[in-house]
Amino acid sequence: MKIDKTTLYDLGIFQRDEEFSLFHKLNFTTTAEGKNKLLEIFYTPLKTIQEIEDVQHILSLYTQNIKLWQKRITNGTLLMVEKYLDDNPAEIPEHPDSIKSFFYTLFHPADHAMIVFSMRQVFELIKGYEELHAFFKDSNRPEKLNNLLVQTQRILSNRNIQFLKDKHLFQELNRNDVLRLAHVVFNVMPTEFKKLIEVYGYFDAWHSMAYANSLFQMNNPEFIDQQDPYIEINNLSHILLEHPVAYS
Repeated sequence: MKIDKTTLYDLGIFQRDEEFSLFHKLNFTTTAEGKNKLLEIFYTPLKTIQEIEDVQHILSLYTQNIKLWQKRITNGTLLMVEKYLDDNPAEIPEHPDSIKSFFYTLFHPADHAMIVFSMRQVFELIKGYEELHAFFKDSNRPEKLNNLLVQTQRILSNRNIQFLKDKHLFQELNRNDVLRLAHVVFNVMPTEFKKLIEVYGYFDAWHSMAYANSLFQMNNPEFIDQQDPYIEINNLSHILLEHPVAYS
């Protein structure tokens, strides 16, 4: 299905006064990446029944345990990790020990302070993804969701960050650990961490859709394979109306 901008505005999907748009009403994303991905979803309707049913399946997996969704990855987390990847800190020792860490702190105090703050957000990103993977662990996952999970699990299984595996709080990392992580993120795995940021937009957008479905008690359409076009709707109302009168 192709819908032009005029039709999208006529349906109230988007409005120049955002408060009165369906998108604004249904947008529960928490990151800029998620909002951009949700906008893309709204602007590009799915083309096949299979694609629609796959998304319905994904949203149902969220809805089953939506209160258990991870809260460690925030917009600030992604912004700070992205900023660090675009920054230019003084060269970080590849294998920091106590002496190297001491001298780095001594001679590069501003860079070290920035690294500590940024690595706290990197740590939250990694741990947030670990919780995200656990959230979908035992589910029968549609291909699109599964592909994204496989990609991100592969990144998190990289041997260079396995020293974080048994850490639960950033405070458990010592000064050497922090510099080691900073070196890995900036010099060894920058592409992989950019991918984690990019891919999170999908997870955030789908979570927003599932949350809206649950909050407003919306129903998924059911499809029947038949030759003649036919549509049946019961108790239809527009979600933007304060006191809608439903009709069939």
